[in-house]
Amino acid sequence: MGVPVFLLLGILGLVVTAKAQSCSKPALGPNMNLHNDYILSQTFPDGLRVSLSCVVGYQPAAGSIYITCTAGTWSPVQLICEKRPCGPAGEISNGHIEYPDGSDFGAKAVVVCDPGHTLVGNKEIRCGAQGWMGRLPTCEEVSCEPPPQIENGSFRPDNEVYRYAEAVSYTCMPDYILSGLKTISCSEDGTFKPAPPKCVKVNCPDVEVENADWLSGSRPPHGYKATMTFKCRRDYVMKGSATITCGANSSWEPAVPKCEKMPPPPTAAPTTTTTTTTTTTPRTSKRPTGSGTDDKESGAGDSSTGFLLKVILAPVAVILGLVAVAVIIKKMKGSQGGKTDATEPEEDLPLDDKRSCPVSPALLAAKPAA
Repeated sequence: MGVPVFLLLGILGLVVTAKAQSCSKPALGPNMNLHNDYILSQTFPDGLRVSLSCVVGYQPAAGSIYITCTAGTWSPVQLICEKRPCGPAGEISNGHIEYPDGSDFGAKAVVVCDPGHTLVGNKEIRCGAQGWMGRLPTCEEVSCEPPPQIENGSFRPDNEVYRYAEAVSYTCMPDYILSGLKTISCSEDGTFKPAPPKCVKVNCPDVEVENADWLSGSRPPHGYKATMTFKCRRDYVMKGSATITCGANSSWEPAVPKCEKMPPPPTAAPTTTTTTTTTTTPRTSKRPTGSGTDDKESGAGDSSTGFLLKVILAPVAVILGLVAVAVIIKKMKGSQGGKTDATEPEEDLPLDDKRSCPVSPALLAAKPAA
């Protein structure tokens, strides 16, 4: 009985030992595989040495590429696989290359052209297992076809081809104005931007200013920037500008003026009446109820009456003066006669009559000398 048991245990030990000497498929690091000869195997005999390789796009960076199965256990994996670098993609004339994710496997290179240049080819290329895949694009200078013509207008300069940023300017025919930007330029996409302008006709209505005369300026039709100048007639004053101009919106600028009637002259100031009253105060004092007009008439009448009185009284005054002179002369002569003949009585006339009756100068002249 002991022998069979011993044999049974030996057989079991051999089986266990045989199984312990094989290895299962090894656990590998990132981005690596078993060599092609063992990639499909599931078990590996004891003592087997296999090689490892990095996946596509990666390359060994450090460590051994081999592992060994020993008594059912694999030796540690030391291999490290890293992305394969592609390096610079190259140089671009009139542009540059950008690497947003680096230049290793799987990254992309983006080509950016300088202003005024357009890309010809693919904008991006990728880093592959064998390096950059595809050809680099090129950057060519932008050019534009001539811009569109516009109705009732034209542009300058008129070329067959225009370079980037080259501009043209539009103009309109007389009596038309531009609606939009005057200048447009050759843009990066090879077209002129913004859209070309339009030529719009300007025609201002004819106007007449009441109580005014046309002085100078245009006659109908009135085009853009046409002017007219007006002058108000006599006794009228202008409100607004005398000269108006036809604007871009077909209306006159500034507004059409007006001619308004001049106000009547101001009435006499109160100070004038006061001055007149002061001048005629002596007269108005006699006629307090009279008006200013009556005072003037009264003054005129008084002046006429005074003149007549002077004319009448002047001869009377002359006569009285002559009489007085005669009396004085007589008295003087009488006094002289009394001295020469004081004893001679005067018998012709009574004494009382001589004293009471004056002698006229005529009589004295006719009397003979003594």
